[in-house]
Amino acid sequence: MKFKKFDYKKKIDKRGSLLTIDFKKLLKIRVKRIFFISGNKIFTRGNHAHKKCIQCFIQLRGKCLISLSSKNKSKKIILNDKKKLGIIVYPKTWIKIKFYSKNNMTLVLCSHEYDNKDYIKKFQNL
Repeated sequence: MKFKKFDYKKKIDKRGSLLTIDFKKLLKIRVKRIFFISGNKIFTRGNHAHKKCIQCFIQLRGKCLISLSSKNKSKKIILNDKKKLGIIVYPKTWIKIKFYSKNNMTLVLCSHEYDNKDYIKKFQNL
């Protein structure tokens, strides 16, 4: 299991807010895909790992619990739009996402384009 936490800055003034991400500094990868996840509190999202893809998770709205696992380690991290903490998840790390708030949105930045063959769908295949 390999991951890295990072802090990000959000500038807020009377006009609204601005969140900037420096891909070269923060991720040290070339971002090839971006997607957004929202979820119902009673369901779990993710429940897979990737063979090659590196993913960066930033909570834009609300709160979620990200559970990371390998065959012999596990870690739980709460992402909250107010704490401004994100995580980078490296390949062969099993991930589950549980949303705690009704109005939630997670931004995910990926090092690879979508490829169904990159997914590890059974934990025992890590």
